[in-house]
Amino acid sequence: MAYVDRQSGASKATSIATVAIVHAALGAVLIYGLAAKFVPKEDEGHLILTDFPTETPPPPPTETPSATPSSTITTVNPPLDTRQNTDVQVETQPFPTSTGVVLDPIPRPTIAPTVPVTPTPTPLFTPKNPSPANDRSGWVTTADYPARDLRLGHTGTTKYRVVISSSGKVQSCEITGSSGFAGLDEATCKNVSRRARFDPASNANGEKIVGTWSGSVSWRIPD
Repeated sequence: MAYVDRQSGASKATSIATVAIVHAALGAVLIYGLAAKFVPKEDEGHLILTDFPTETPPPPPTETPSATPSSTITTVNPPLDTRQNTDVQVETQPFPTSTGVVLDPIPRPTIAPTVPVTPTPTPLFTPKNPSPANDRSGWVTTADYPARDLRLGHTGTTKYRVVISSSGKVQSCEITGSSGFAGLDEATCKNVSRRARFDPASNANGEKIVGTWSGSVSWRIPD
């Protein structure tokens, strides 16, 4: 009995060792099998890491716009109007100038109505101004020289204008150009109004009317 027990103990130990070796081998296979892709290979003294490539999905296709030449212009003609007997109305507008001002239509000349012209009647008589009816040299004489102006040696020419009535008499007298001395001017109007006689003025109908007449007197001291 003792021998059998000793033999059984040795066999049991051998079985246990065999099982341990098998388990160790399986573990090594698993470990080295899984890590086989990461084992570096020796190539000419350099380490090369080998990795399994991962498949990357290809990028989605992108639409490339077709390039149109910039010099190409496509012209689309409008469809032809095949309708017949169609009335076309065209609205005219004033022609604009370059400055944006709209030109008005050309104005038409306005013709004024003709006004009848009344003819001027032909005068029956020729109008005339008053004229002296007596000798002018007798209107003012040397004897009419004012004494004071004569003594002081005053000389000069006096111009005057008289108003003649329809009867030919002097109605009034005024000095239009002085001699420079009041005595000589006053003597001129005084003597002309008293002595002058006129044929009165007349109009186109031959009627006598009031008129005016102008003259002058030169005052000189006699030798």
